Amino acid sequence: MWELSVPVSFRLIPLVTAYGGLTFFRSAASGSYGTSVVSATFLDVGANVGMRFNIAGPFAADLEGAMLWISDPFIGSRRFIPYMGLGASVTF
Repeated sequence: MWELSVPVSFRLIPLVTAYGGLTFFRSAASGSYGTSVVSATFLDVGANVGMRFNIAGPFAADLEGAMLWISDPFIGSRRFIPYMGLGASVTF
């Protein structure tokens, strides 16, 4: 599997940064479900947007949303997958 991301960020105010970008990724699936056997490789795309809040000193929090357009080998087509995430970080 590999991934190529094209991020862009913009500092709104000293404590808040907005970011977003496109992601291209290649993945593979191999296995079975019931009587269906799957072995395939896919090239999928996604987009994300988020905000980073610098709280105090080295502490930060992130809020991110993404929409992935993935190949689903079990239904034989593509579908959208929404993603929401929260994160916290400390910079050393």
